[in-house]
Amino acid sequence: MYTRNASTGLLAHLTSVPSPRATHDGPRHVKIHPNGRVLYSVTEHTNLIDAYAITATALTHLSSRSLVPPPLSAPSFRGDTLILSPSTPEHPAPRALFASTRGASPATPGWLSTFLLDADGMFVDPHLPEYWQTPTSGGK
Repeated sequence: MYTRNASTGLLAHLTSVPSPRATHDGPRHVKIHPNGRVLYSVTEHTNLIDAYAITATALTHLSSRSLVPPPLSAPSFRGDTLILSPSTPEHPAPRALFASTRGASPATPGWLSTFLLDADGMFVDPHLPEYWQTPTSGGK
């Protein structure tokens, strides 16, 4: 985690934030909710979305959601991308987070998953994610 000096534009390292799981988790991409208080990270190896609370000096892990439907196993896939749904005049905060996986081999199709968010950017519970299998592996 870094802070930016407004006058020089230089970054200063504040802290490193380890995965809430074992090593080799492979965080791949992140998105920050427009409210600036929640960060989402997709993990490449464990196929999860992690949500973190953002403060001035730390990230605190809030929760995780699977990118693939049960009973599929993480080694067959690689967490890939994530995007927040666009805001609208009726709903200025994103209402969903979309994430994808790619198959670990060309013969394994990937997955697209959708997670509902509340106005504060938290996962809506007990909403179950929706999953769609992709027609191709989506990568290597």
